[in-house]
Amino acid sequence: MNNFIFYDTETTGLEERDFIQIIQIGSIYTNSDLKTIDEIDLLCRPLPWTLVTPKALLVNKKIEIFDAQLTHYVFMKKIRDTWMKWTQKPAVFVTYNGMFFDEELIRRQFFWNLMDPYMTNTDGNTRLDLLPKLAPIYTFYRDQFFFPTVNGKVSFKLEAFAKALNIETANAHDALTDCIFLKELLKSIKDKLPNYFIDMMEKLQKNEQAERLSTEINIFTTRTGKYFPFLLLDHENLNSNKRYIYNLNFDPIVLLNHSLNELKQCLLDKDTNPLKKINISHTQPVIKLSTLEADNIDLEIDRLELEKRKNFIEQNPELIERILAITSTDAEKSYDHDYPEQMIYSMGFPDQYTKDIFKKFHECENAKDCMELINRIDNKVYSEFASRICAQRYPNDVPEVVLRNCKNLISQRFNEEGPWPKAKTYLAESKKLLESATDSNERKLIGTVINSIESNLS
Repeated sequence: MNNFIFYDTETTGLEERDFIQIIQIGSIYTNSDLKTIDEIDLLCRPLPWTLVTPKALLVNKKIEIFDAQLTHYVFMKKIRDTWMKWTQKPAVFVTYNGMFFDEELIRRQFFWNLMDPYMTNTDGNTRLDLLPKLAPIYTFYRDQFFFPTVNGKVSFKLEAFAKALNIETANAHDALTDCIFLKELLKSIKDKLPNYFIDMMEKLQKNEQAERLSTEINIFTTRTGKYFPFLLLDHENLNSNKRYIYNLNFDPIVLLNHSLNELKQCLLDKDTNPLKKINISHTQPVIKLSTLEADNIDLEIDRLELEKRKNFIEQNPELIERILAITSTDAEKSYDHDYPEQMIYSMGFPDQYTKDIFKKFHECENAKDCMELINRIDNKVYSEFASRICAQRYPNDVPEVVLRNCKNLISQRFNEEGPWPKAKTYLAESKKLLESATDSNERKLIGTVINSIESNLS
């Protein structure tokens, strides 16, 4: 089994993911037995054009970021270099709700800094988001695994699990502390539910996951305890991450006998629609039926009937084709790309020539050499990012036009409307929070945010 890399981030905000910034990262490297080998805890100062939101600072309390020594570029480079050292052999990157948040931010900010955005799931590395993997435990193993409650309701917050595991939580929302919580939570699953732990670690690569879900009966679960057996609809022409799973509680023979119009009506009605769309590149809240059987979990379902329905779907590809022909009109999520920070999923991959320039750019040690490399970058987005980095590294040596562009960027992000955090909105929110705050530390945090925003408003 591979080693593990746990990581968690603290950020300048929670919304506007294309424009908020990581300001702290904690990461722990362990062996396959979850024994710590190494760890990092890094902090950087906000980019001059990044707005720090008041609620984010109240949560993470990282007021020291405004005086931090590391620039964002050096910060991200240290993360990359550390992870490259840790992944001489492939590792599993473990997060908590990371595929929605932390992973997306890491990807974007590697992209901004001319680094490989996909190092967590390439070269044999894989990803595991532990949050969705708690749903099968809640659904089937509640008598063997304690779930914390907050105000009488089951809580899936990482801090609540840490308290349940008797881990000190005074520093919750510190990135490295949250990594410790995450590591201990995974260790608890490994110790208490060994069969499910093995199930979780199987076939984490996207293509392997697709193979597993399309050839074995798995159970899809929710955090409310609901579940259904399913099969991923496989098709040789399917390359999208967004795929459909078929709820095997519905007899597919009935669908095959439907007319096209009847099939359309069936798929439009939530009570008769057997399909659910999932993203197979993300961790899913699923467990194999065979794992539950090995743990003597009785679902009171007819295994033979499920196998019969699974086989029928596999042996009737025309049914899949008819279903996909109807669902192919579903609109896929599109990514806005009006500004460079938003273009990670619309740019494609840099060619080898550009990668070689990036490598030399990261190695160069003076503004003159960096600017010469920037002039060799054909892509305007990459050259814009490179210019911003050069201004961070050598503010006294870069051409005046580079500094002027950065000043214009600061002015735009704080004074103009756009998809980035709205300065006037967050300033008003900060002042309102300051009026109601009674704790002196909170007032200091909010006051720092106010000063930061007001100093950049025209």
